[in-house]
Parts: sequence; structure tokens; C-alpha cells
Amino acid sequence: MNKIAFIVLLALFLAPAALACAGGNSQLIMRISSPSNAHAELWNGAGNYPTEICYDAIFEAAYPASGTEHNCTGANGVLRLSSPTNAHIRDFDWPSPFYLEEVCFGDLVCDIVGGGNLCTVFDPDAECIATISNTTNAHIATCLGSPYPLKVCCSSNAAAVPGAPYQSD
Repeated sequence: MNKIAFIVLLALFLAPAALACAGGNSQLIMRISSPSNAHAELWNGAGNYPTEICYDAIFEAAYPASGTEHNCTGANGVLRLSSPTNAHIRDFDWPSPFYLEEVCFGDLVCDIVGGGNLCTVFDPDAECIATISNTTNAHIATCLGSPYPLKVCCSSNAAAVPGAPYQSD
């Protein structure tokens, strides 16, 4: 394969992860510095990371914007970050004095899934929103980027469509 064809194919493969959220900030879960081997930042972080993890792109429906979708309720935690930007990642369920920044979104219910399992193994409505290298001090990647062994799997009541066909990740 020549270099130009390879670059075009690579760009097409990574393009969905680099696009802005169609619905704007009300759909933005968080940003990461690149599609693979990345650091993370909060949805409103100052680093202006180019790769956005978007609710509407993952669940193929817009989350009903209320202005409170980023507020933490105790049940909608996604991940914890070591700082608001240029951060390492930790599993949300493991509080730590070193990971004080909480990534939360809407009505998402998230778990970390490993062992090569699909997100749908434990929840048929779950979707992969990112992969991480470990449960703490981790780097992050998109699900399509350079996947790490652990998947951040989330489901949403807002995305549930009665009678919708089963979709795997």
C-alpha cells in the first residue's frame, strides 16, 4: 500500500473520534489529547484537547440538555482525573486524594470491563466510551483508537429505545 492511501485510510479511521460533538457542550463527556496513548481533561478543561468523547456520537441520540448534565449526582460518575487538564485517569469507584476531578455525565452508569469482554457482556445497553491502560495512573484512548485492555462501559436511560435492535460495541 502506498503512503498516500495509508494516510487516507488512517484519517478516515480516526476521523469520528476527532470531530466536535454535534450537539455542542451539552453532549460533551470529556476531551482527550489524542485518539490513543492520551491524557484527559474535563469537558470544560483549559487544554483544548482535540479529541472529544461525545454522548450523541456514542449513543446515536442527543442527551436531553438541561444545563446540569455535567453535575455529579453520585450515580453518574464516569472517571476520575488527576487534574482538570493533562490528567491521568482512575476508575471512578476508587476515590483518591490524588484524583479529585470527577468526570460525570447525565444519567450514565459506568463500569470498567476487562478480560477482552465486550461492554454488552454485563449490560446489553452498554457502549464503550473509552479504553484505559489501568484502573489508576492510566492513559486513555478512544474505543477505535489504540485500545487498552480495560473498557469504560456506560449505559444511559436517555438512550434506551424500547424495542430497539440489540447492538454490540
